[in-house]
Amino acid sequence: MWVDASGQHRCRVVPQKRFHDVVVKNGVGLTCASMAMSSHMDGPADGTNLSGVGEIRLIPDLSTKSVIPWEKEQEMVLADMHLKPGIPWQYCPRETLRRVAKILKDEFNLLHAESGHGQFEFALGYNLHNLVFTREVIRAVARKHGLMATFVPKYALDDIGSGSHVHISLSENGENVFMGRSGATRYGISKIGSSSWLEY
Repeated sequence: MWVDASGQHRCRVVPQKRFHDVVVKNGVGLTCASMAMSSHMDGPADGTNLSGVGEIRLIPDLSTKSVIPWEKEQEMVLADMHLKPGIPWQYCPRETLRRVAKILKDEFNLLHAESGHGQFEFALGYNLHNLVFTREVIRAVARKHGLMATFVPKYALDDIGSGSHVHISLSENGENVFMGRSGATRYGISKIGSSSWLEY
């Protein structure tokens, strides 16, 4: 399973024997155009420099393998995009996320990314794999009850949206730097947190 450039979950279904005999080591082929397709068009978008010529490999990340709760005989696993096994593709979203996360951690000691009708916020922690699996579970449970779950930032024009904000935390030696100590500040925010908030 992978998430494409438009945020849609995509998958390749592979029989269990083939998965263990072939896919674990060599991955599954996928056209390079896959990361250039938008949610409303089945072809590469103009200006992406990606086309249907050429192939990448979807290499399963076995640490993310999980039984599908509503289909116990099936499993899902997230995949990395490689040019060939062992060589990440520059357009792989998971590899890009790893690079960005490393920069945020190394340079800033920082790593992170509600309110209208029917909108809920889930705190999933920092395990980014949970996001993909949680979205799949929520969609499946909603379908089971005749509902539709969406993850768009604003699904109704006449209601407020929830996708235009980011939660930020900053820690030093495992301590939350934004939190005030012993009611020392008016809103429970430290001086660093207060000055950061005021800048925005």
